[in-house]
Amino acid sequence: MGTGLRAGLLGIGLFASCARGPRADFVAVLWTEVETFDPAQMTGVADGSVARALWEGLLVPGDRGPEPGIAERFDVSDDGLAYTFHLRDGLRFSDGSTLDAADVARSWARVVDPETAANNAALFDGIRGARDVREGRVPVASLGVVAPDPRTLVVTLETPIASFPDRVTLPPFYPVHLASIASHPDDWQQPGRLVCNGPYVLESWRVNDRMRLVRNPYFRERAPFGRIDFLSVESPMTAFNLYATGQADWLASVPRDVIPDIRDRPDLHIEPYLGVCFYRINVTRKPFDDPRVRRALSLAIDRDALVRHVTRAGERPATSFVPPLVPGYDPPTTSFVRFDPATARACLAEARLSSPLDVEILYASADVNREVALALQDQWSRQLGARVRLRNQEWKVYIQSTKSCDYDVARSSWIADYPDAESFLDVFRGDDPNNRTGWRSDRYDALLEAASRVRDRARRSKLLSEAERILLEEGPVLPLYFMVSTNLVRPSIVGFESSPMDWHLPHRLRRTA
Repeated sequence: MGTGLRAGLLGIGLFASCARGPRADFVAVLWTEVETFDPAQMTGVADGSVARALWEGLLVPGDRGPEPGIAERFDVSDDGLAYTFHLRDGLRFSDGSTLDAADVARSWARVVDPETAANNAALFDGIRGARDVREGRVPVASLGVVAPDPRTLVVTLETPIASFPDRVTLPPFYPVHLASIASHPDDWQQPGRLVCNGPYVLESWRVNDRMRLVRNPYFRERAPFGRIDFLSVESPMTAFNLYATGQADWLASVPRDVIPDIRDRPDLHIEPYLGVCFYRINVTRKPFDDPRVRRALSLAIDRDALVRHVTRAGERPATSFVPPLVPGYDPPTTSFVRFDPATARACLAEARLSSPLDVEILYASADVNREVALALQDQWSRQLGARVRLRNQEWKVYIQSTKSCDYDVARSSWIADYPDAESFLDVFRGDDPNNRTGWRSDRYDALLEAASRVRDRARRSKLLSEAERILLEEGPVLPLYFMVSTNLVRPSIVGFESSPMDWHLPHRLRRTA
């Protein structure tokens, strides 16, 4: 047992507050608190983990693509513009009220309604009228989603969307109970008032401590556990201790310092993940408006050393922005995402800067973010003679700084919303609020738009790859490494399957003993 693991186990007393009360049948540890129970507003990983216990959409994520959820099947028209979802019979919300296709249609309309100001409304773009509705140009009734009968939902698209079934598995597409939202607009998300349709119901919630869910008697199948707890624990070692001492069954992210000590254990699951760690570059600031400077920064990064000596959890050096796990997609190769100090110095010389390169790295508070920043500070200083400073901010302040482009270079990561290259590349459309670099390319946007209209998978993949090549060669982003998921799961729990999205449905887990 290594030093890091021994040190962590000394802190057993730190999690006493989390262990109060009777143990649930299944206990999961999340590192962050849930931000919202409203599917329209969910953006965080913790939100999604809990959402999959409280709700079920028309389709649910599966190993080989979307699988039936509240819809038992769906049909697609020959032109790819109409999806008809056929709902299961006898669906109910957790208060016992009927759930039908009209509830789904109204829930989707709520997301695109400008009054909701939903974080994820853009995911509905491509449905007829959705963009015009969310931008306030036409009424909500113009949305191309109708329920001709209680068990049928018809969705009309403006252009074919190859990824549409994947999108439908996401929280914004879940049906919500609009009557309870209308009755309690300010506190409908509270225990006892939150009406959902998934395998579990929210019974209690102590913020920054414990969330208890109990079996939903109206779900379409009996959930395996009577009670499950989600614990919110900010300290990585405290979270690990909860698992190590048997007080938790699932640890959703393992501390990096612990991994070398437990790497060979069968309950440790390290899997490739559809996520990339990268640095954004603010192209509105000089000298970072010059692509030669951006290329120099990229070519001076030793990504192999970064994953070998800093991250140390099995990550792979990034050679593209889109991870190679995306089905049916081949990321482009480019001469700028590699370690080549000589070419990096040549690019910088071509830029003819009047003084040595001065770079400030912005990162949000987290040990790994600081360690990566320190590594790049060393590499850029040695390889480019740059003066590199570090700036650390708390998460909310950091987000605001990146949104306002108040930075030179900023540590970032992106995890796919669904397993498709467009889920990564759409981020850097010129008008996407997640872009946050000041970079815009009409050619890039046009390729993404063209790809969204193509049904042939090979042609679509080629268009997306061409777009990614532009992104990499112009360099508003510096890919660093492809992420991995790290989970510790009690051996007595069965049904936990590896997933590139690291999505796991609680009602598919069982305990053998």
